[in-house]
Amino acid sequence: MSTGSPSAAHDRPAPILVPLTEDPRPTLPIGLVTVVYGVMAAGSVAWSVLVQDRHPLLLGDGQGTGWWVGVLIGLLLGAVTVMLSRVGERHLRSLERLSRFLREAVRGLSPVALVWLGVLSATAEELLFRGVLLESMGLLGSSLLFAVVHIGPRGARLAWMIFALIMGLLLGLLTHYTGSLLGAVVAHAFINTINLLRLGARPIPAADAADLH
Repeated sequence: MSTGSPSAAHDRPAPILVPLTEDPRPTLPIGLVTVVYGVMAAGSVAWSVLVQDRHPLLLGDGQGTGWWVGVLIGLLLGAVTVMLSRVGERHLRSLERLSRFLREAVRGLSPVALVWLGVLSATAEELLFRGVLLESMGLLGSSLLFAVVHIGPRGARLAWMIFALIMGLLLGLLTHYTGSLLGAVVAHAFINTINLLRLGARPIPAADAADLH
């Protein structure tokens, strides 16, 4: 329970999202995560070139509206998704729980590390899911697998999987429409980076963390 004075507790605005602890040490092993996503990206590029005989950033023969259209649509999709995420966190308990889980995961990481994590994870996942797997499994199959691997914490699993399925379908359609993965990479990186920076932005007082228990 909070030990501050009644007036101080009343004046202090309650945060919308709070981590489970104020321990400043990073929770997520950024080095290990970098290796995992690096291997995923390198393996996807190698499979695209050696097995599927295509450019890693192109779908099929790359016929479509062009990469620049994909980048513009990707930025728009990313911005809309971030705004909807913030609204959902305020009104849906499962999304608020997911946000707390993610905030705890990135606790202690610097802004540079958060940007690196957002861009690297998005790039590696798009090379695999919208590149290798979209080419071999199709839109529905790759989107379903994308949803399955995004299993959230207890109380938010279904919400995160549904969100991942919707995003997988949208990013897959964008890739099909433009013939390029760049739009999907931009959208995914935008969503990851902005949300990670937002979740890891503020340290939380110990009193607020204690109120969670």
